[in-house]
Amino acid sequence: MQHHSPIDKPAPITASRYTAAGAAALLSLLLSGCAFPTARMTPPPDIAPNADVLEVANRSSFIGALVDESFDVGPYRVTEVKRGWDSSSSTTLGNVTVQKSSSGFRFEFNGTADHWQGRCDYRAQQRLVQIGNVGNLEDDRGNLRCSCRSDNKEREVSFDLDDEWRPLRGALLIDASRYEVQQYSFGRHRGGLKSPASGYRVEREGSGTGVAAVEVQHPGRIWLQRSLPAEQREPMACLMSALMIYGSQ
Repeated sequence: MQHHSPIDKPAPITASRYTAAGAAALLSLLLSGCAFPTARMTPPPDIAPNADVLEVANRSSFIGALVDESFDVGPYRVTEVKRGWDSSSSTTLGNVTVQKSSSGFRFEFNGTADHWQGRCDYRAQQRLVQIGNVGNLEDDRGNLRCSCRSDNKEREVSFDLDDEWRPLRGALLIDASRYEVQQYSFGRHRGGLKSPASGYRVEREGSGTGVAAVEVQHPGRIWLQRSLPAEQREPMACLMSALMIYGSQ
């Protein structure tokens, strides 16, 4: 859950207080403030030294139905990002309220070997128990599942992240290889699907050996270990791109 610090309300700007030159100076200051760079995720020390870095370019800092969310990531290009199918519901029985929500998006990943269709679905559930005037959160869980399906081959890769009162982890499958995914929650290997994230890392199952990582803060970037099999690099980049589109939340 994100928390926002209160912002002091500025004094109103009136024509009598500012000359044209002063207004121009103010506009210049506001524009320069918008150009401040976003803090970048620290490269994973066990992955970055022996990894190829896929930098992101031509990516908008805005999202939504009216925004072209296409971007380049290394030699690949993400296009046709379509967000939709948001839904929510709430049911109450006695002093127990169950709230459910779901959302998702689709995208296309143009690789150098294959073209991939990407899809992500997010589902969450909260269970609230009302005791007097205080509501107690008894259960809070979420799930994010993303997949990339190749157009040219009968091939689908995916990951499944579960978030239920514990550090966020999940399984990532590429062909016969199994990996584990965990979240960087701004420097910590903890957090959840609703927590602010700086990125995610991928490890070989059961070994803790990092093979890939992704920065989800704008503009984003991907690290792919050079030891990663050649046939897995493109689908891994597709799944990491899905996490960039999902964002820092």
